[in-house]
Amino acid sequence: MEYESELQGSAALAAETFGEGGLDNVTEFPATEHGTEGVAGSFFTTEAYEVPPATPKWHRGSVTGVTLLTTKTGSTGIQIGFHSDDNGRDYELVTWPPVAWIENPNITRKELAALPTAEGKKQSPLQRFGAAVHNSKGTADLDRLISAVTRSGRTLPRPNYTDINGFIEQLNSFVAGAPVIFTTREEKNDDPQYQARERVNNIYGYDFDGSKLKAYVSAAGN
Repeated sequence: MEYESELQGSAALAAETFGEGGLDNVTEFPATEHGTEGVAGSFFTTEAYEVPPATPKWHRGSVTGVTLLTTKTGSTGIQIGFHSDDNGRDYELVTWPPVAWIENPNITRKELAALPTAEGKKQSPLQRFGAAVHNSKGTADLDRLISAVTRSGRTLPRPNYTDINGFIEQLNSFVAGAPVIFTTREEKNDDPQYQARERVNNIYGYDFDGSKLKAYVSAAGN
């Protein structure tokens, strides 16, 4: 697998999900009627300092765990937590599998392929599964997580789950605490009332040389 390729699955799914307000249960900093300068902006005569966007970074760190994330609208995603040893901060990657797979993680590819694309969606259930969970190139979000963790020397267990809770429990036991290299990039929310957040957008094995990522800077000291 070529680690240099980007996580296309997560970006596509996030763009689609944000349109639904899928992350409304995550605490954000809302803007006000006074604009991005906030309430205090109406008091100062000097124009506000324009805060520059966060520089994309690569981190030495570890996976803190995997949990299910259920939004206020009822959407269910898989949240992967990371801790940066370089700056001491915590980050996350949220991926959104199709509902049919969440309801039955042992569903077959043929069964997924037979499901129609929901109205207003850009991806069929099978395509979403391929972006979030597993595809033949190993580039889905969970594919990359598992691949990165195996490079730390851990042995992937045989699947032993009957529902999504069992899947999450087994996956979490496998990945929690594993050393990895990961990257973060500022991700803008389609809803203007929420500010951008810095989120994980790629995962690499612990032995990957992050300095090869020319578009990223080390998170050490940042």
